[in-house]
Amino acid sequence: MSSLCDGNVDRDWCRTAVPTDMTMPAVVRFCAYVLLSTGVPPSLYAECGGEGRPIAASLSKDTAAVVFSGPAMNVDHRGMTQITRFRVERRWKGPATQETLIYTPISATSPAVFVRDRQYVVIAHRLSAKERIRLGVASNADGFGTDVCGDGARPIEAVVEQDFRALGPGHAPIDYRPPVRSPRVIPPLKIKDAAPLQLDDTRRLAGTVIVEMAVDATGKVSDATILRSLTGLDQTALECVKRWEYLPALFNGVPVPYRMTAVVKFGNRE
Repeated sequence: MSSLCDGNVDRDWCRTAVPTDMTMPAVVRFCAYVLLSTGVPPSLYAECGGEGRPIAASLSKDTAAVVFSGPAMNVDHRGMTQITRFRVERRWKGPATQETLIYTPISATSPAVFVRDRQYVVIAHRLSAKERIRLGVASNADGFGTDVCGDGARPIEAVVEQDFRALGPGHAPIDYRPPVRSPRVIPPLKIKDAAPLQLDDTRRLAGTVIVEMAVDATGKVSDATILRSLTGLDQTALECVKRWEYLPALFNGVPVPYRMTAVVKFGNRE
């Protein structure tokens, strides 16, 4: 963890951008939080607007040419350019194909915007002629890219519920051709969580309840049943999961109902 704030740039930023009474160990923890929760290197945290630009604000700009979610399959570097190949799972805007390349400028203070195998909501603009030359992109390619802050893109776990609601369920990539024998189902993605509400007479109970539930095509939990019971807490577990909300499952790119299991954990608070 301590290495996250090592180096002159990060350490200088950490010392000036956080409260002066914060001890260095606390600064290190703060830098670690910034990097892990936002995907933004600590030295760029202030430059990128704290937690990054809100997705809704980024979408309102005409420059947002493609918006999609999916894992970073491969991350390569060509000089001062990061080239990330994404497998597009949900598309909200623009001509994103099943595999889409995103070009990002990098420097000594912004070593990586995207990390391989991590899931992202990506917002990118269409590269201008000057950007193509600077980033080394062929003139005949339909290139998309971000600035050093990712144009508002961020790891999927850092996207807030309001942004997911603004995005909606999404669509398949424009060139999606589902396999005939094994069509692909993208499972629901939770956008609203809720902890179980235990009554006073059950607060001493601890354990796990396993629930089977149905998530409808709008992302609501429409039905839930107990698979593994815990005396006194089954009803609480059912009420808990029915407060969860999701982006719906996509079957061949279309929102569909989906059955899944979930674990509700209860801890002894005494």
